[in-house]
Amino acid sequence: MHRFAARLRARMPARSGSSRVDLWVMAGSGIATVLLTRWFLATAGYPKLGGGGLHIAHVLWGGLLLAAGLGITLTFHGRPARVAAAVAGGAGFGLFIDEVGKFVTERTDYFYRPAAGIIYLTFAALVVTLVRWREPGHRTQDDRTAEALRIALDGAGTGLTAQQRATALRLAEPGGRAVDDAVVALVEALPHRDSPWAGRRRAVAELARRLVTRPVVAVAVAGVYLLQVPPLVGAPIEAFAGDLRQTRELGASIAMVAAAAVAAALAVRAGFLLRADRHRALRLLRASVLVDLLAGQVFKFTALQFDATVGLGLSVLLLAVLTVELHRAPGAGAVPPGAG
Repeated sequence: MHRFAARLRARMPARSGSSRVDLWVMAGSGIATVLLTRWFLATAGYPKLGGGGLHIAHVLWGGLLLAAGLGITLTFHGRPARVAAAVAGGAGFGLFIDEVGKFVTERTDYFYRPAAGIIYLTFAALVVTLVRWREPGHRTQDDRTAEALRIALDGAGTGLTAQQRATALRLAEPGGRAVDDAVVALVEALPHRDSPWAGRRRAVAELARRLVTRPVVAVAVAGVYLLQVPPLVGAPIEAFAGDLRQTRELGASIAMVAAAAVAAALAVRAGFLLRADRHRALRLLRASVLVDLLAGQVFKFTALQFDATVGLGLSVLLLAVLTVELHRAPGAGAVPPGAG
């Protein structure tokens, strides 16, 4: 079995070191495209491009952008080309998935209400995959050399930053093989390039770190999140007694109430544990947010449509704050009671 796995790894192409970043760019471009498309169409009164019985749906423009992204990757080298391909491909996928309601209904209904939940679930699955993305546990020297060459190729026309050069030299490991020595010589021969955004990125990262590492921020964001729970639970229950029983969103609303109740129970339990076991309380509060993100939001988008976007942003912010706090909390490396 191990021999088969080794042979399979040997036949797989080397993974690009920038693949995770590029996929994040694609995901961000797709999400932004869906939101901008829905906003523009609603603002413009849902105009139609075409006439004489013809309607050019924007899924076709999505296909063109996907083809453009693929064409860029097959035609050009370097980091700018990959970023452009990720943006074009993400936008194309966003335009495609935005019309999913037409593909899952017999009447090709763009306004099919569960479509918003399907769109959210699609991007949520992509984001969860990227969050859990891990570099391969074992990288052969050929993989490392290929990555060093990719970095050198990115700097062939513009030069390398100090960080890029150091990374490429570490990957190539000079002195072992002739090909590695050649890669090292190529990397050292490329001119130096200053990164105009490096200082700004460090400043923004430091500001974000200082912000999210303050306990008061975690408490404030958690408080705002918990304030959403009573209206979230109460509104569908109140509507259930009235007109909601006659609508198609009854199932989604019931599921939304159930997810909110589970999230609220976890959050309340976390509140009682906060002083006695802060680390466990933070874990429970993060579990509460994950219930909302991975289950509740799907039904919120179905019932509330894209009005649920604001609440989604708050949940994502809270998840980020809690993740940072969990790494800072005393006992973060210890196994919590009952976790065995």
